[in-house]
Formats: sequence, structure tokens, C-alpha cells
Amino acid sequence: MRAVIRTVSLIPIVLFGSASQAAEDAPVAWAVRPIPTPDDFPPFAAALGVNGWAEVNCRVTNNGLPNACTAVRARPDGLGFAEAAVRVIERARLSSADTSADGREFTVRVPFQISPLSEEATPPWTGPTPNALQLESGRRYARRGVEPIVRLRRQWRLNQMPPEMRRTTEGWISELFGNVETDRQRRGLNMARVLAARGLDVMPPKQPDDWTESWVPQLNQASRDLHPREPMNELRRRFCARYDCGPTAETVATPE
Repeated sequence: MRAVIRTVSLIPIVLFGSASQAAEDAPVAWAVRPIPTPDDFPPFAAALGVNGWAEVNCRVTNNGLPNACTAVRARPDGLGFAEAAVRVIERARLSSADTSADGREFTVRVPFQISPLSEEATPPWTGPTPNALQLESGRRYARRGVEPIVRLRRQWRLNQMPPEMRRTTEGWISELFGNVETDRQRRGLNMARVLAARGLDVMPPKQPDDWTESWVPQLNQASRDLHPREPMNELRRRFCARYDCGPTAETVATPE
């Protein structure tokens, strides 16, 4: 029979947009602590401003590595908190004090907390005004893009949802975000702003090597005032009315 390390409450407070080191209030000793990153927060839950948590059970090898980790509970279910919690714990390593017997088990609770959706007006773009060449290049970029529902399905990883939840959510997204021409106008202006900020008149002939590290953050920054708040607020209202939106920020660290 495997020995069992007692259950602990691991409390990584993850504010989306900045990495935060996990902390725990009970006696599993970490040689390498679980460190959540913004990428660990499920993207659709982040978009809705929904908090969550998951309990993860692992065996531990004699060199301290979490092994055979599975999420035994998650709230809200279906939004990716279970998978995210497993990833966080699998990057950790226990100290020798907790690894005297290969195959021992431990269970941790991994809460995720995000800043609530802001009700303040988004400040307008303060960067340079795009010129005619930049606007045309932005329009060409936007015309090559996929429809909003396809892009958001990938961005928010909706394929990981349970089938019924996914179908319902995608129906709402198509209704609230599905105007292709409006979406292209916003994306075109967004890219034109980034080109203006970079001092470029046209897009590079191929995707830059620093696309993810540099261009994408600039695109996110330049688009903040282009998207009206009402569709996202309405999506959150519908989703939370039909499905569990999980614990509040005040209760996320102490799941019932």
C-alpha cells in the first residue's frame, strides 16, 4: 500500500498578466516551487473574469518529481482549471523530506484568481496616427484573417469545453461577435496602429521572428479601445446565468 502525504492547500494567486509565485500554508516542502504564469490561466475564463480552483492528486517519485498527476475536482468545471492546475504542479519538485518512499501521494488545491473586469472606460489610443499606406496594409492583413468565431475558438481554447457547453457558447459568440466586416475594420486599424508605432509603412513579407514576444503584445495594447465592452459583458452574463462561474475573488483561496 502506498503511503500518503496529507492533503495541503496550495495557494497560487494568479493575477492574469503577471506571473506570481505559488505559496502554501501546509507542510508539503518544495525544492522547486509551483510558479504559475499568465499562460496557465484558462483563456476563456480570463476573458470572462472568472476565478476558479482545482484539486490535484499526484504520486511522487524518489527524486521528488510529481508523477501521474490528475485533477480530482475543479470549479467551475469545463473551463480548463483542472488541466491548468496539473500543469502548474507538474513543473514543481518536492524536497527530500517528502520523497523518502517512491510512490507516495499528495493532494493540493490550486486556486486561480484574476482581477475583475474593469468598469472604467478604456483610454483612447495615444500612439501615432497611421498614414494611408499603414491603413491599407492593415486592411490587407485583416482580409487574410479568419472569421471571428474561428479565431476566438482557437484563442479561448473552446475545443476543450464539454460539447454542450461549447455549442451553446459558440452560438452566443457568433451572435455577439460574428460581424465579419466590423471585425476586419477593427483588426485592420489595430495593425495600422502597430505599424505606425514601429515606423513601418507595410507589413513584413513574412511573419517576424519576434511575432509572439513583441508584435502580439503591441497588437493587444493597440486594440484596447477598439472593442466595445457590451458584447463581452453580455457573454459573461449569459454564460454565468446558465453555467457555474465559480468562486468569487474573496473565496477562491478557500474552496468549499
